[in-house]
Amino acid sequence: MNSKLVMWTVIAMLFMMIFACSDEDDSSTPTVDDETGRISLRATDAPIDDAGVQSAVVTISKVYVDGEQIEGYNKTTVDLLAYQNGSTYDLGTYDIDADSYSTVTLELDMSTTADGESPGCYVLNADGQKHSLITSNGMLQLQADYEVMADQQTELIFDFDLRKAIREGQDNMDDYDFVAQAALENSIRVIHGDDQQVVSGQVTGLDGESDVVVAYLYEKGTFSSDTEVVAETESQIAFPNAITSTTVDADGRFEMHFIPEGDYELQLAAYQYDMEGEAQLDGMITLGLDGVLGSILGGIEITVDGDTELQLTAEGYIGIFN
Repeated sequence: MNSKLVMWTVIAMLFMMIFACSDEDDSSTPTVDDETGRISLRATDAPIDDAGVQSAVVTISKVYVDGEQIEGYNKTTVDLLAYQNGSTYDLGTYDIDADSYSTVTLELDMSTTADGESPGCYVLNADGQKHSLITSNGMLQLQADYEVMADQQTELIFDFDLRKAIREGQDNMDDYDFVAQAALENSIRVIHGDDQQVVSGQVTGLDGESDVVVAYLYEKGTFSSDTEVVAETESQIAFPNAITSTTVDADGRFEMHFIPEGDYELQLAAYQYDMEGEAQLDGMITLGLDGVLGSILGGIEITVDGDTELQLTAEGYIGIFN
């Protein structure tokens, strides 16, 4: 009897030791929820076509991923006009849970900058005057499907299109305002770090009579002269569905950065400045690419599968009468 009792006691102790070791192994093995990766955040700007704007300043106080605030992020103020044509402002790199995400939210502080100066978001005009930028809701929720892998880094670039984000003031108190909430959110592209293609080009044959020429890039099949050329009533912004835009310089050169691979339409529009120095749409420029005349209200179709250089010819002019 005693020998059997000893045997069962030993067996019980062995089982207890095995389970204890198993628990220790489980606790030391990280779960998916415990794994972290890194997210790098940067900001850039698509050029604005208003010659009176010298600076466009935004203050981002907090950043959220799928509703969770990123720890360690500090309130930051950025002059977006200083970061164009591929230049970006570093908003920092942070540890977050390794997971798949669908949104990123920027919280704007419209009252004060990171240095405590007022206002937090504003336009600085050529006369050195600050014009406050106000929106009814400073929480800008941006749609963006991205994945953060364990022990790896994911880069997101916020591409602010100031042309679509800022409109003329609605009263005599201020010359500039943010557009409505939905339009303001749509004016910011969230770009994956691997979408680094550049679309650049040389346009010959421009007559030099336009004060400003702007190139607009559309996803193929999304441009319509009925809805794009005439400014929207609410936002007062023309070409609202262009994914990005840039000015064409005096030599006919232009560059568009952070373009995903795909099929696109390129449109060129000519502007004249009015008495108040504001650019007014005057017409569309008919383009030719490699000797082929465009057919989409003067635009041309292109495919981007890497950095793309275009040799374009201004073939004609289609006047716009508002």
